[in-house]
Amino acid sequence: RAGGRRFRGAGAKAGMCPGHTWIPPAAEVMPATGFAALPASLEKILGISFLYTLTSKMFVLDGRARAIMLVFAVITAFVVILPALVEPNLKRVLALTAISPVGFMIAGMATSAMAGMAGALMYMLTHATYKSSMFLAAGTLEKHAGSDRLHDLRGLGRAMPVLGWGFVLAFLAATSLPPTGGFMAKELIFEGLLHHHNGVVLALLVVAAVLNI
Repeated sequence: RAGGRRFRGAGAKAGMCPGHTWIPPAAEVMPATGFAALPASLEKILGISFLYTLTSKMFVLDGRARAIMLVFAVITAFVVILPALVEPNLKRVLALTAISPVGFMIAGMATSAMAGMAGALMYMLTHATYKSSMFLAAGTLEKHAGSDRLHDLRGLGRAMPVLGWGFVLAFLAATSLPPTGGFMAKELIFEGLLHHHNGVVLALLVVAAVLNI
């Protein structure tokens, strides 16, 4: 019970479903610079770091605990895919797409395998870097356009090429295309799942990874 409560607390801190619902509204009203430093990066690092401590140092995961963590991982990886596709606000899109990676990180922790744990920690750091960069870029775009609606931001990348290319590089990391850190982190997480013969979860997360592109 104590481990379950700590898991839910760490997961909520990181943005795990169902503790993720506050993130998109907060992204819309908070200054982009503040959101880049807190929910987009620091909150993830604190939550996932605590989850790492729970699963590697404080408790030994049994089969039931792994199964529960993997259920939360899969749900978190899928829950925001459709809302992100139809969302017209750039900062809310960035906030929504910050939730799905938490599912992959939790899956990596649930394996207790060296590869899975390393992949989760690597993804945590990679995600904090690229998501913060995207929010900082979004704040600059919003300032110049006077709006954070996607249709009002069209063409600004050509007017601000350095910022535009920086956003593109962060976007490539967010889609986990090779050879970015996101790609390498997911490869390690998938390796950890294979180590424990979690083929169904692996297949679902592969689908989630493709849909998140």
